[in-house]
Amino acid sequence: MSLGLAGLVGCSGEPESVTKEKTVAAAGLCGGAVSADAAKALQLISGAEKFEPTGKDSTTVNAVQKLIDNFSPLSEKPSMVPEDLCRIYPGDESNHEEIRIQFHLVYGKLAETGGDLASGLRAFRMGEKASAGSDRSFLQFACTSDKLTGSSESPAHVEVLISQRKAPEGDTEELRSAQAALVHSVSLSMARESGCADDGGLEERPALKPE
Repeated sequence: MSLGLAGLVGCSGEPESVTKEKTVAAAGLCGGAVSADAAKALQLISGAEKFEPTGKDSTTVNAVQKLIDNFSPLSEKPSMVPEDLCRIYPGDESNHEEIRIQFHLVYGKLAETGGDLASGLRAFRMGEKASAGSDRSFLQFACTSDKLTGSSESPAHVEVLISQRKAPEGDTEELRSAQAALVHSVSLSMARESGCADDGGLEERPALKPE
């Protein structure tokens, strides 16, 4: 007797092929913005191994197009309002804490390096400036690219932000390093998709020791 795989039914009463599509591995999120190493970091931050699929528009390709549409060299206007690259939800419904990944262009004084960090954040040596805590992280890189008209005269300054609604439980230093790894992965993905010279000054691997 032959068995048709399409007819298999999971415990939920739905075809097994459907139930499997409801969750994905971390590396399949955000249109490939999460590297293999960052996937492990995301698992640590979230406490989950599987996640709800992110939307088809939640990709670095779409994020970079917004950068292209909004970039204005030598601008004195306020910085671009942070926009979502993607929102991540653990596949386990009992743990539905959102992890939000955003990005924006920054101008003027906001793009300057240095200054005091907010409570709970430590600086990391990545890009123009980077910092991370147990529940959030930030990374800013400079981009000169043919895709960003005028950036050869005045580079675009892009900031990627990651935040959680509440700090997860666990070792603070490990969580901080995991946040740094994740924000580096997303930033590097955006820099490469943007065609930034020298990958926006980002190394292939993140620097996970706080300054």
